[in-house]
Amino acid sequence: MLRSGVGSRTWHHTDAEPDLRAVPDFGLAGPDRSPLFLWLKWTYNHIVPNWGWAIVLQTLIINLALLPLRLSQMKSDVEDAAP
Repeated sequence: MLRSGVGSRTWHHTDAEPDLRAVPDFGLAGPDRSPLFLWLKWTYNHIVPNWGWAIVLQTLIINLALLPLRLSQMKSDVEDAAP
């Protein structure tokens, strides 16, 4: 079944991880989001023992990694806008 849209997702309960009893089912986007979720869990377990700061740290790392692409895109947009 193909589902899309914004809203709540299905949650599967598991006893495997006591701190992650409800693991989200991302549906078709699962292959894309599952590695990010595992990286977030690793960040929480090894670097920052706080989910909020782990999310902030992961967001900063992703933004820094994408910064060269963002700068080249902005440069290209400025060159295209010039008369």
